[in-house]
Amino acid sequence: EGSTSPSPSLLAKFGLTRPPPKSLGPDRQADLLPVVVIVEADERSGVNGVLLNRRTGYLLGDLEQPPPEDSASADNMPPILEKFCIQPLWFGGVDNIS
Repeated sequence: EGSTSPSPSLLAKFGLTRPPPKSLGPDRQADLLPVVVIVEADERSGVNGVLLNRRTGYLLGDLEQPPPEDSASADNMPPILEKFCIQPLWFGGVDNIS
């Protein structure tokens, strides 16, 4: 058998212990696997990409919001993220830290 399976350490970065089984179907497999857009590749510096679909486990409503500047209007002011509170918060950015 060839070395076609991803390394356990790579799988662990995405919360997996093994590759998703084919019995899950292609849509569910795609939900579990990372989506990386390759933005640059060359022999000297290697490959740079952007991770698109890794959830943090938090929702936007979990973020702390700055208090309003006028504390008298604090009761009347809706939260900045009120309409988006149940949306998932995704990892993103260009840092090498995971």
